[in-house]
Order: sequence, then C-alpha cells, then structure tokens
Amino acid sequence: TENSAFSVTHNPWNLSRVPGGSSGGSAAAVAAGFVPFALGSDTGGSVRQPASFCGVYGLKPSYGSVSRYGLVAYASSLEVIGVISKDISMVEEVFNVIKGEDPMDHSSIAWEKKDTELKKGVIGFPIQLKTLTLHPDVKETLNSTIDNYRKMGYRIADVNLPTIEYVVSAYYVIATAEASANLARFDGVRYGERDFSAENPEELMLSSRNMGFGKEVKLRILLGTYVLRSGFQEQYYLRAQKIRTAIRNDLEKAFKQVDSILMPVYPQPAFKLGDPGMDPFSQKLADIFTCTANLAGVPAVSFPAAVKEGLPIGMQLFAPPFMEKTLFKTAGDYRKVFPPPNPPKNHLDWSA
Repeated sequence: TENSAFSVTHNPWNLSRVPGGSSGGSAAAVAAGFVPFALGSDTGGSVRQPASFCGVYGLKPSYGSVSRYGLVAYASSLEVIGVISKDISMVEEVFNVIKGEDPMDHSSIAWEKKDTELKKGVIGFPIQLKTLTLHPDVKETLNSTIDNYRKMGYRIADVNLPTIEYVVSAYYVIATAEASANLARFDGVRYGERDFSAENPEELMLSSRNMGFGKEVKLRILLGTYVLRSGFQEQYYLRAQKIRTAIRNDLEKAFKQVDSILMPVYPQPAFKLGDPGMDPFSQKLADIFTCTANLAGVPAVSFPAAVKEGLPIGMQLFAPPFMEKTLFKTAGDYRKVFPPPNPPKNHLDWSA
C-alpha cells in the first residue's frame, strides 16, 4: 500500500510503519476505528498480512465460498474475498452474509451443510517451519501462543507438510501466469487507461498498458508470459500445478489428525515505510506462511496475538475446506488470554 493511487497508507499503530498489503487500506481503516469491518482480496495473504500488522482479525475464506464477481481478476484460481474486523464475531457475521453461490461467478458454490464444528481440540504445527528464521518478537509470540492454547486445553501436535518448502515457487509461477492472461484485457481499447495521443492500434496498446501498470505489476506480467511460452509450460507451469496438488494432499492428511494448523503470518512485525528490512528475494520467501492456504484453497484466519515494541503481531490458523467455524471458535478462544488491542490514540490524528 505504499503504491496506492491515493498516496501512502500508514499503519495506525505507528505512522512510520506500513499497514501491510495489499488490503492495507482496509486493515488500517478498521484498526483506526473508521469502520467496523472491511472487505479485501486475498491472493497470497493480502488480507491476513495487513490484519496482522494492524492488530485486527483477517479471514481468507475457502476458495469458492464467496463470490468474486466484481473483483478485478489477478490470479483467478487463488484469490478470494476476505473480511477484516476488530471483532472475530463481526468477521463471522459478515462472512455468513456474503458467502454462498452466485450465478455470476462459476467458481462459487452452495454452502448448505458444509461447515461443522471442531471435533478433536488439536492444533497442528508444521515441523518444516521450525527451522525458518523469525524475528525474535515473532518467535516469542509464536511460542507464547502455543503455550496459551495448551493452557486453554488444546493439544498441540506436529504435522508433516513435506511439500511446503516448494509452495512459494509454485505460487509465483501460477499467480503470474494467471495474471498475464487476466491483465491482457487492459489494452486501452476494452479495459484500462487509454492514451488518446496514440496514432495507431499498436502504439495505443503499448502506451496504454505502460500508463496503467506499475513496475511490480509489469514484472509479474512478464514473468507469467515467460512461464506460459511454448516449451516452458511443462517445465514451470505444469510442475507448479503438481506441487499445488501435493500440498493439498499434505494438508488433507494433516487434517485427519488435527482440527487446525497454526503458523506465523509474517516473519517480522510491520516494517518501516520504504524499508522492508529484507531483500526482495527474502520478501518473496516470507510468503510461505500465507500463500500455502491460497494454493490449497483452504480457509485461514489471522488473529492478534501480541503487541511488541508498540507493534501488533498476529498468528494465523488454517482449517479444512469449508470449516470456517473451526477458525472462528479457535481464534475466538484466544481472546481469553489476549483481547484485541487498540492502537495508541496519539497516532490517530490524521489532520496532517
């Protein structure tokens, strides 16, 4: 959200910090108390990461549970409409209103009798994530979250997700390939900005696409076009789809032993505007915590778990497809040990 069309979005907890993205505006508005809830789109963590950075709840529903009609398509098989609020009960209420089948979205499904309550009282943690480097505050929050759930009567169990180390690579191949196809329509003729000074159709398309897309979007379109080239689909795109199937299978096996899976949302707290604190490659690798749920199509929710050095830190839970009730119950239980926090009032003077 540093690249917002309406200028930079600030984190209500500290105006020198980012609110996360890409639905950072939604999370910042909720955290600041401007609105009781907001919607966002989650393609690889874009609801959950800003919710974590801003100290609120962020739901990424199961794929197909909420209509995507009206959403500008980026990666159609990954993105879902999510809900952000300070109150997990509000998240659940809004979700119950917007979920369900929509004839305008062929990927949406009927919801009747799909969600059930948790049965085992067991939370899993992927053994593959134990060796990943986390900011000390995030690591401390993760450990305290596990301890607190144990004290509340939950059992914590290790789960094995052997293909999770490949999900970031698979995610970026699939997401950019779909973006390349979806965003091709923004040519200045049918969709998008138009350069009225262009003298011929070719110049119109080249100039209009250059006007309408930022540097990062252009980079992703180029990458997606590359992986879809003749001769490269099998090497990249089809392999990525196989990894996607494998992580779905891994999660399906894990959910036979546990109700939900706990993991961090991001490896560090909200970073400073203009200074992500890590190189671009490490930033992409950090998506391992969030994009896994999008690849598998399972629901996930981020919830406030701590405030360290004046910045909120969130954790997240995954559940089996259409088991959102499990997420609402388990994330809601954490309010008993850590009620949702509010940002300092002195940071909420927006007159400047």
